[in-house]
Parts: sequence; structure tokens; C-alpha cells
Amino acid sequence: MAFASNAGCAGGDASFDRQRHECRMTPNAHDTALFTTDAVAPRERFAYWREAVCDVFVQLDCERVGGDTFAGAIATRPFGAIQLSEVASGAQHVRRSRRQIARAREDDLLVSVQLGGTGTIAQDGRSAALGLGDFCLYDSARPYYLMFRGEFRQLVLQFPRRQLAERLGPVEPFAGIGISRGAPLAAVVSDYLRANGPEREGNAPAPRGAGDR
Repeated sequence: MAFASNAGCAGGDASFDRQRHECRMTPNAHDTALFTTDAVAPRERFAYWREAVCDVFVQLDCERVGGDTFAGAIATRPFGAIQLSEVASGAQHVRRSRRQIARAREDDLLVSVQLGGTGTIAQDGRSAALGLGDFCLYDSARPYYLMFRGEFRQLVLQFPRRQLAERLGPVEPFAGIGISRGAPLAAVVSDYLRANGPEREGNAPAPRGAGDR
């Protein structure tokens, strides 16, 4: 997949005014911050989305898939040293490149749990196809690729490397390997992670306009 040179963070769309669309805090939701395209003009939505993804996670390249009006939402909150984020969005491809890694200050490990739809995570020559309840670990210090062919929901846990590496040791053998919810103990882990998401009482609000023209 070839990514357009302007598909990354910070400056992808000249018409995008980021100052008008800062995240807003949802009341009584444990300091949950909400990024949503609902209040953004259709032609500015994907530019806003690219900036939101980079603000919440790490520097990434995003490319939309399909011609429908794009819609997406991210609810995110801290949970101790971990950042918990629930993502609901339309089809897209996402890439973490060597160029972005070379400029990065963050050094995080991420775990994605599939809450709806399907997704694919690829890293280190391995590829994990995720269905409901499946999860996968990936490393922000090495290139990775995410692919979503349709609307999806994910819970993403972002760990400081030191915290997770102290428990797992070297993470390279685990990166890009999908864990099925049907595997021994995986259902327990998956259910725990899903129950402790940022919007566990009502889930992240589904973005409006995913099918609008």
C-alpha cells in the first residue's frame, strides 16, 4: 500500500483548523477525553482524525479506505501509568514508519483488543487477524501496519515499555502475534481489558455519519 506524502500527522490538509476542534472532556467519566469527527465539516474530518490519532497514540500515517464520508471517535483516559483508549471508526490503513520512529520521543508498547468488526495488525513479518475479543501486542519502536476494511471498534492499551518489559522480558517474540479469545486464559484477559476500558459503562460514542454521502 502506497501512502500519500501528506497522509501523516501535522499538516495533512491545508483547510484543517486544528484550533477549532480540540478534544473535549466528558463529565463524570473518570477524566475521559473525547475526540470525535461529529462536529467537524465532512471535508475536514479525516485531517482532524489524523491529528487526533497522533495526539492520543504515537506519530502515524493514516489513509482512508472507500468513498463514504469518514467518521471516527476516540475516548481515552489514564489508568495509572497505562493509557486506555477506545476507538470507533471507519475503514482505514495505518502505518508506523521508520521515519516516524527515528523522530519519536515516546517508547511505548501497545495492545489492541477487538471490540467490533475486524482488523489486522502486522509487525516483524507476522500478521494477526483480529475478531471479537482477540488481541495483539505491538511495539512503537519498530514499524507496524494496521488495516481495517470496514467499521470497527478497538480498545487500545498503551504501556510504557519498562512497565510491561519488567513482566514479560523481551517483547520481540510476542509482537504481531494475535491471541484468540478462545485460547486458554485469553478469554479472562480479554474480558478484563474490555471491562476496564475508558467508557466501560456506555462505550465510546459511535460516530455519526459513517454512511452519509
